[in-house]
Amino acid sequence: MIAPCCRKAYPCRLCHNKEENHELNRFSVETLECTQCHTRQPVATHCNTCGVMFGMYSCTICRLFDDNQCGQFHCNDCGICRKGGRENFFHCHSCSICLTKTIQSTHKCRQESGRDVCPVCLEGIHASVDSSMAPKCGHLIHMKCYRLIVDYGHRKCPYCLQDY
Repeated sequence: MIAPCCRKAYPCRLCHNKEENHELNRFSVETLECTQCHTRQPVATHCNTCGVMFGMYSCTICRLFDDNQCGQFHCNDCGICRKGGRENFFHCHSCSICLTKTIQSTHKCRQESGRDVCPVCLEGIHASVDSSMAPKCGHLIHMKCYRLIVDYGHRKCPYCLQDY
């Protein structure tokens, strides 16, 4: 993708953000460059010159092109793509985020909790590429961060100190 902020080509927004001192707003990307024929063109799923697919999974809304199969799907309510299989998630309109179906009947809604940051890594939950979970208190935490603190023997929510 051609980053409109710095006019450089990057395979993804994460690669851009790692190399530059600013973040790429992926929704502002309007131009792609084909890695096969180097044609620059508007965002699409295939190259309009050589026909190569820009990814096994392509979302022109999110500007996401991925060759790794990890159950990607676009959630219209979240406005972004998620991974892990649409059949494994539900969108909670109160929390404003997709959550795993394993907690659908037991999770505690907190208005707009999907806009929280993870209390461990401080990354925003909503736009994160990592899955999240909601303990009984309703605060959201990345699943990998939850496993990390549990592995270290902590059994309380880092926000409110309520038992998991």
